[in-house]
Amino acid sequence: MYDIRKSNTVSPFRRIFVLVSLALLISSCRLDVSTDKKDSFNTETITEKEALDLLHRWTEAYLQGDADALENILDDSWLYSGSADGKTTNKRATIEEFSSADYKFEDITYENLEVDLYGAIAVVRGSETMVIVGNSGMDSTQLSLRFTDVYQKKDGVIRAISTHSSPIDEVPNQSENASTKTAASGFTYELMEEFQWMNRPKSHEIIDGVLHITATKGTDFFNNPEDNSSTSSAPFLYKEIKGDFVAKALVRPDFSSQWNAVALMVYVDDNNWIKFAFENSDATGNSIVSVVTRNLSDDSNGVILKGHEQVWLKIIRKDNNYAMLWSRDGKDFKMARLTTLPEFDSVKIGIEAQSPVGDSAVHEILHFDLAKTRVKDMRKGI
Repeated sequence: MYDIRKSNTVSPFRRIFVLVSLALLISSCRLDVSTDKKDSFNTETITEKEALDLLHRWTEAYLQGDADALENILDDSWLYSGSADGKTTNKRATIEEFSSADYKFEDITYENLEVDLYGAIAVVRGSETMVIVGNSGMDSTQLSLRFTDVYQKKDGVIRAISTHSSPIDEVPNQSENASTKTAASGFTYELMEEFQWMNRPKSHEIIDGVLHITATKGTDFFNNPEDNSSTSSAPFLYKEIKGDFVAKALVRPDFSSQWNAVALMVYVDDNNWIKFAFENSDATGNSIVSVVTRNLSDDSNGVILKGHEQVWLKIIRKDNNYAMLWSRDGKDFKMARLTTLPEFDSVKIGIEAQSPVGDSAVHEILHFDLAKTRVKDMRKGI
């Protein structure tokens, strides 16, 4: 889902906020140029009520899906900063994407609002929590952000000229049955405490929100149908969950050796599990690979992604059915496989990292989230 304040991506991934000096901003923005008078400073002032009224109108535009209202809320010079790649987004691109978005804002709440006034300039800071649902009404996610808005009053009209937001790692506790995100993009050691290890890796560390897992030589999950041998030694970071869910990850494997991979994994026991991987296949190189095990494992090569270093993976559970989908951009997901497992009340779901034949491999997981939700269309993931 797209967040108009660009909280993703996920990536998510620490933001860097570079705010131009307010002194320069005020001196440039308050200057009133007149055709029949000498240049003079803008004597307009913005009040706290006016600033909060603009924030309220902006919020209502989100909740109503009113892209036209944003035309009058955002100044033509408005820029957003805070994306993981350091890029900015302008008014036009934001409105165009918002107009065609496949989501809607269900709720937006604010806390700890602060308003600083500098003549015709207002700086509004605070934290916000957004509940966003897909147009199908089945897929829901919650985002908690800290934000800074800069507003300007000019010719009696107040508009936003700058926005920055950064993610808040903590996700509020939710009801067991709530259709909400239970793990957020951007790894922290606090978040890791919600998960458990099967086959603890040689080492793991979090750098700038990215989880690095070192898988040693000989680590894999595979029940070989050719000789009936079985291996269940790869590091597996998991959370046990009951009922339907959607799990999604952005992975960047170390492809230095054959069969190296990072996978989303559903595990019940050594004889019943699913592995959905981005793998350096012996047959097709960097590829989407799925393995479904019911006593013995199959091994299915999917789409070839030559030249790609990372990919989005998604596994959906609906009753005892499991859909596996992949995406280059985290938005347009394509189904790779649909399968079943025997009926189990709860399963373990998480990240598997392997290095079956090569030396140790350091794999990267840039994003992982897990939502208790029931999708309508497993093939489309919505």
